[in-house]
Amino acid sequence: TLTDKFVKNSWFYCNARHVDGLDGAEAGFEFTDRKQKNKFTVSYKMMYRADSSDLNYLVFGNEWTPGKFNNTVNFGYDHPYSYHKGKGDIRMNLRSSSIGSDYNYQYMNLCVVNKNDLGKININTRFFAQIGTGTNWAKESMLFAAGENPEEMMDSKYTRSMGLFPTEWADFGTDVNHFQEGGGVGLRGYAGYYMPQEDWYGDVRKTYKGTTGYGFSTEIEFQELFGFIGKAMPRVNSIFHLDTYLFGDIGSINFNDPGEKLAMSDFRADAGVGTALTIKRFPPLQTVKPLTIRFDMPLFLNSVPYVSQNYVQFRWVVGISRAF
Repeated sequence: TLTDKFVKNSWFYCNARHVDGLDGAEAGFEFTDRKQKNKFTVSYKMMYRADSSDLNYLVFGNEWTPGKFNNTVNFGYDHPYSYHKGKGDIRMNLRSSSIGSDYNYQYMNLCVVNKNDLGKININTRFFAQIGTGTNWAKESMLFAAGENPEEMMDSKYTRSMGLFPTEWADFGTDVNHFQEGGGVGLRGYAGYYMPQEDWYGDVRKTYKGTTGYGFSTEIEFQELFGFIGKAMPRVNSIFHLDTYLFGDIGSINFNDPGEKLAMSDFRADAGVGTALTIKRFPPLQTVKPLTIRFDMPLFLNSVPYVSQNYVQFRWVVGISRAF
């Protein structure tokens, strides 16, 4: 609801839900500046899963802990902007565990996305960085190296529970798997892989998730070079849209435990080619939002699993929506 009588260009929101085993609630206040170019948000969020049976629905069921409250205070800043032949968006988030929480953690992250239209070629970039501290982290809210964390996946009806794709595609193991939802550090070529890292003592630690990390991704779209195909099939083109692109991701994530000095993993990178099919409208269901199904082939990895040691080989991942 709008609250312009108290603060110009402001509104209050709240919601509560019980969905796929998650009891959640959130209340927040948002406002923008006079030119509506900068948006600020402050909110209180609560999440709780009663028992282990609530994990049976989930894609990453092992990444939640039942019987614990994950309550946080969140501050956000969003600044969209445009420039010659392009547009961008800067998002900054600050979070801290709060009253009633069974956890103790804090983080600040920054995400900058730019999309540049260079005629027949479009270049999209994403920079992400996060610094996290705390002695007791909620597993579902940690930073994941390959994509979104389980908390973020709960915001999508396509990824908050199993059923859309075989569950074994999302399992973590000793080799790259096949499900990747854009987000986190953004190393899509390492989806489902434990990403082992040797520490100071010669022991091996898993770095598929952490608390601090950075990443940079770019996609070079080239589908407009073949725009004549869409013009030849206008009825099909009015319902479907196909994006094709080359992509590359680089980044690193920490592997130290709470109380240890910060230690970052080895630099990792992937590159390949991908495509995203968007169903722009569903004629019998006019109010359904567009759906994008993504298929990426990270053909190159600079840090390969022991079980598949070729730096260049056929690999593939699927996801809903564009990586960024």
